[in-house]
Amino acid sequence: MLMSGEALKAAAGGKGRAVELLHCVGDLLWALAPGSPVPNPGYTGEEVQPWSGPDMTDLAAAAASLGAMKVTKSLPGGSAFGVAPATSSSHEDSEGRQSPTASQPSSSGIARVLATGPPELSNGEAVARSLGVAASERDAVADAEAPKASLEQMDALLQETLLQALATSVKDKALPMTGAALWAGHILPSRRAVTTLELKASSHKKLSKLLQAHGQAGSKLLTVREGGAAGDVMVTSVDRRHPLLTGHRPWSPDECAGSAPPPPPPAGASVSGSPPLTIQEQYKARPELTAVFVGAGADPKGTYTAQEAGEVAVRYAQAARLEQKASSPSHILLDPILCDALYKGILKKGTPFPTELPKSQLRGTFLVRMLPQMLLTRGGVTTVLKGSAQLEITTEKRRNNKKVTRVVGFEAFLLDAHTLAADLRRHFAASATVAPLPGEKAKGHEIAVQGEVVEKMVAYLMSAHGIPKQHINAKLPNKKGGGASGNGGAGKK
Repeated sequence: MLMSGEALKAAAGGKGRAVELLHCVGDLLWALAPGSPVPNPGYTGEEVQPWSGPDMTDLAAAAASLGAMKVTKSLPGGSAFGVAPATSSSHEDSEGRQSPTASQPSSSGIARVLATGPPELSNGEAVARSLGVAASERDAVADAEAPKASLEQMDALLQETLLQALATSVKDKALPMTGAALWAGHILPSRRAVTTLELKASSHKKLSKLLQAHGQAGSKLLTVREGGAAGDVMVTSVDRRHPLLTGHRPWSPDECAGSAPPPPPPAGASVSGSPPLTIQEQYKARPELTAVFVGAGADPKGTYTAQEAGEVAVRYAQAARLEQKASSPSHILLDPILCDALYKGILKKGTPFPTELPKSQLRGTFLVRMLPQMLLTRGGVTTVLKGSAQLEITTEKRRNNKKVTRVVGFEAFLLDAHTLAADLRRHFAASATVAPLPGEKAKGHEIAVQGEVVEKMVAYLMSAHGIPKQHINAKLPNKKGGGASGNGGAGKK
């Protein structure tokens, strides 16, 4: 694809400046060349095969002289295809003109077009490969410093990711949608894993400019109007028949940064995000039950599990010989102490106190009169809560008809508000803000995550932070055909 010195002189009359560009098969510059040229017959279109022609020596020499950044495929005989850094080699003559120097690599196209992938890659795929984010190399690249993308590369990545989001994530029924919601809820999660999308590193500089570029007369992929917050735009429709969208080849969900479902939690431990959480239900005696505990030889100020509390009631009945005094072997007699412990203060006025109780109901009736507590431990920190803690997850509409998911009550499970918000921000690739709960007497904070992600939030808090499902109360807004709300099931009863 480069011109020799003689050809340059013939074409330009020996005047002007000559610049040598090194690039890769499958990149944007290669795609602009007519005929899709390849370095040698070893490029079959599907893969790069060994080639023993005379030009292979030139290729190996050129890669060695330029210093390959990364060897991608070794060939028999010590030859290799690599990615060479872009360089220019020229000198100025006495009139200030530049011409190729003698130190340039061979004028052969093979010495200048070095391969990183098969020629059939799309522009976005070629850019992603040139940035080192091929799926097969993802783990190795994650630990290495990614090269900075050029304006053209970032523009291509943004367009490919926008098309991926429109093809796989954005539904017509969700429109109109603000640009901020499209970016946080669809574009960012649809990007290839390990890639970074930077609007300021593109020619658009702003999200609104990117969307407006695809809403102009030359493209008309999107219908865009001014709206939302200051500087934001609204996407009102998508042309599903647009050539860019119909020609896009979506990559698999496991290649996306935000589409992988959270892994199931190990037994009794969280996967990530915070140390494992353990919850133990305990019970303490009410003042009305003191006489029963003393009669059973138990400490009325101690804490008990559900089974231990039931055993206290059984031991008292045995010590007071209440079984023998009952009219039936399946019942026990309720003496004044046990009767007051079980029923005093809960029966309506005028209702007579029962004199006997079935044995099978003694444990459960006694446990209801105990005071429940929760002993929570996480990362060496332990706390005791009175009653049963519940984490609330709801959705609501805020300014400009934006939906947010609210999380309240997480402090009870030993989670810090700002640490959890940062974790949710990374996981959902969306804004997550922390605010004090409204009300003078209210304690704690709420976290508002942009978008309606109730069901995903339930799954993530269970897997990453170890919160049991029975302690999550998730509510979804009413749908057509009936409302939906429930405990721990993200709106499912």
